[in-house]
Amino acid sequence: MMGNRALLTNFVEKFLETVRFGNNYFAVIAGYGYVVIGSMTIKKVYYVEGLGYNLFSIGQFCDKGFEVAFRKSTSFVRNEDGVDLLTSDRSLNLYTIALNEVASNSLTCLLANASSLQSWLWHQRLSYLNFATINNLVKNNLVQDEASEVIISFIKKTQVNLQLQVQRVRTDNSMEFKNKTLAKFFDEVVITQQFSAIRTPQQNGVVERRNLNLVEAARTMLTFANLPSFLWAEAIAAACFTHNHLIIHKRFNKTQYELMNKRKPNIKFFRVFGCRCYLLNNYEDVGKLKAYGDIGVFVGYSKESAAFRIYNKQTHKIHESVNVNLMRFQKWLLNNSV
Repeated sequence: MMGNRALLTNFVEKFLETVRFGNNYFAVIAGYGYVVIGSMTIKKVYYVEGLGYNLFSIGQFCDKGFEVAFRKSTSFVRNEDGVDLLTSDRSLNLYTIALNEVASNSLTCLLANASSLQSWLWHQRLSYLNFATINNLVKNNLVQDEASEVIISFIKKTQVNLQLQVQRVRTDNSMEFKNKTLAKFFDEVVITQQFSAIRTPQQNGVVERRNLNLVEAARTMLTFANLPSFLWAEAIAAACFTHNHLIIHKRFNKTQYELMNKRKPNIKFFRVFGCRCYLLNNYEDVGKLKAYGDIGVFVGYSKESAAFRIYNKQTHKIHESVNVNLMRFQKWLLNNSV
C-alpha cells in the first residue's frame, strides 16, 4: 500500500475498507492500481490516503513465488532464478526501498532478460560471482569493452598530431582487436589490419616487453613507496607517463614525446611517486576553524590538465590539483601507511 497516488497506474478508485495503525489512527483504502519498479510490475497496490510511507507485504511476495532475504544492513527480493528484483537498505530498524533509485526499463539487467541456463552459465564463467554483483556490473555498463574506442581515438589523435597517415595496425588475435567495430573503422579510413599468428606470442614481443616493463616499474614504485596494491593502476599510469617522456626510440634517437610534440620534454615538474604531500582543500567548505590542508600521497600526473594526481588520505579519493606542497624525499612516507 502507498500514499502517493501519482505512482499508481491503471488506478481504480473504489472504497475497500479502512486501515488501523499503531497509534489508533484510521485511514481509508480509496482504491488500487499498478506500480512499475524497473522491469517489475506489482499489481493491486492499495492507495491509502494520508499514508506517509509505502509498505510492501512480504507475505504477498512469497505467495507469488518470490524469495525474500534479510541481512544485517540490506534485504533482497529475488525471482525463482535467483535474480535480484528489488534491494533495500536498513535505516532506523526499517528496510527502505528508494523507488527513484531503482533502474528503469531501459536499464534492465542482463540476467533479468536471460534464461535460467544463461544466467548460470555466466555465473560459472565469472568464477561463481554472485548474481547481485553481475546485475550491478551489467546495469552500470562496468564491463563494457573500451578497447575499440581507445584504439580509434588514438589513431585519430596520432594522425592529427603527426600530420601523417597510419597505414598498418598490428595486433594479436584477441577479440578486443578482432571485431566488427574496428574492421569497419579500418575499412573506412583505408588502414590495413594485421594479426600475429595464433598462439605465437613471439611475434608480439615488443608489446609484451613494454607491458612487462610497465608492470615491473609499477611494482617497484609501489614497493619502494610502501603503498597498497589498490593503487596499481595509478602506478602503471605514472610509469607510462614517465616512459613516454624519457624512453628513446632507437630509429630516430628521440623520445616518444619529442616525436609526437616536435619539442624536447620538460621534466622539471617530475616528482617521486608516493612522496608525502599537503593538498589544499578547495573542493569542500571547511569553515573558518578547520584545517585547509589534507595529507596526501603523490600518485601521478593528470592527462587532461597540468596538475598532479593526489591520493587524499582523509577522503580516500584521487584529486587533481596544482595547489600541492610535495616533499622531495621518499623517506617522509616510508613508515606511514595509507
